[in-house]
Amino acid sequence: MTALIKHQKQPCPTSCMSTCVAMVAGLPAGTVRRLMHDRYHKGLINLSDMLNELGIPYTSFDSAQDDNARLDMVGAYFCTMPSLNTDGGQHAVVIEVTATTWHVLDPNRGKLGRRRHYIKRGKRARKGVELGGYTVNAYVCYSWLRDRKHV
Repeated sequence: MTALIKHQKQPCPTSCMSTCVAMVAGLPAGTVRRLMHDRYHKGLINLSDMLNELGIPYTSFDSAQDDNARLDMVGAYFCTMPSLNTDGGQHAVVIEVTATTWHVLDPNRGKLGRRRHYIKRGKRARKGVELGGYTVNAYVCYSWLRDRKHV
């Protein structure tokens, strides 16, 4: 089973969540950033609102109750973790789980001077840190990803 989500770079240093939503939705990152980024950063909307607004069905996780939800179903997981680039900040990534592996879709990948998260694959990624310490926020099932429109 191959990955269904196309990686995109975040358009600005603080648009990781908008870019993650764009990747899963199959929309350009710049489009989702224009539609939602300012409202998200002002606290007017959250990830749930963003997914609902775009008609993306999801399962939400409460890490206090769900014991940090295991990544054991094929599909896409919205995760947050400490930022590697902003002291004291948080960073969002999408982890796409296929039948055989995990794909970490970090919006910082490919951004000049930015560090990113990755899955260890035998050699160290340049300017990266092996994935760890994440919280699962939401899950989107494989069948929706398979049937959605792609970028």
